[in-house]
Amino acid sequence: MNKRIETSENDFDKIITHINEGHFHLVITGERHKGKSTLLQRILRAINPTSRRGFYTDKYSTKYSKQNGVYIHDARYNEREYTEENCVAYSPQDGNTHECSSLIRNTLVFDTYGVSTLKDIADKDLIIMDEIGKLESDAEVFKKCVLDAFECKNNMLAVVKKPSNDFLRSLVTHPLNTGVIELFENYAYTFKILG
Repeated sequence: MNKRIETSENDFDKIITHINEGHFHLVITGERHKGKSTLLQRILRAINPTSRRGFYTDKYSTKYSKQNGVYIHDARYNEREYTEENCVAYSPQDGNTHECSSLIRNTLVFDTYGVSTLKDIADKDLIIMDEIGKLESDAEVFKKCVLDAFECKNNMLAVVKKPSNDFLRSLVTHPLNTGVIELFENYAYTFKILG
């Protein structure tokens, strides 16, 4: 099947128009610290979804939590908690949470709490996944739920780190994707509409 590809650069209105045209599966991808989650939040403010499922991840240090680490949060709720139950990876000595290789991963949290964020998706729910990367590489149950979410007919916004393994590549190139936004330096991006 040949797909039509239409590309634009730094055109936020084109992204919102694409979303407002109906069904969408959008993937935001790029290297770390390029603005993927920031762009996702800007999109969410513009479309203001009434019902959502999925997850957000973020990094917090001991200033905000008991453990430097990466935490996963249920997208249904605005409040974010930082507990052992939702800590997917942590730094052994209050250290750097930016380098995956220095973190101790907690695959069980992905495979329990993370999976719970993608269960019981209703037809009207917007699926949000922010962000999918290397930390969950050993969380097979969670990765299966992510792939199942990509197969859903629901509208979806997913943030995926620049693909460095087969799993991430399969998400960015998924056949149900209707668009891919790739971020570069200084928050510049290209938006490809696939159809």
